[in-house]
Amino acid sequence: MGFAVPINTAKRVKDELIAKGEVEYAWMGVVGRTVDADSAAELGLAVDHGALVEEVLNDGPSDRAGIKKGDVIIALDGREIKEMEDVTAALLDYKPGDKVKVKLNRNGEEKEVEVELGKRPQSLERS
Repeated sequence: MGFAVPINTAKRVKDELIAKGEVEYAWMGVVGRTVDADSAAELGLAVDHGALVEEVLNDGPSDRAGIKKGDVIIALDGREIKEMEDVTAALLDYKPGDKVKVKLNRNGEEKEVEVELGKRPQSLERS
């Protein structure tokens, strides 16, 4: 399996590694899954794509911004979110402390909130 890393992400990672010896990743503090037409129908959601928030971590960035369990993230800073992996990929373009506008669908109504991203906890880092 192969994957590509955007050049701007690679440059940022390189610069951070040289300067700090580690890379800090942005974190929203949510656990979610992809919404598609089947899951939307099954769950009675008003949208058929996006990232369904299944858990909001207590006192995390999304919790402080007012994101709730059951919200469906449909855009980050104007970038359309079709699946949970789009959220993960989008966060690579940000660093802790950045603010991002999150458009979500809550019970059929669109809402926009601003999330100040945190630093991904080490317990979530992959080896």
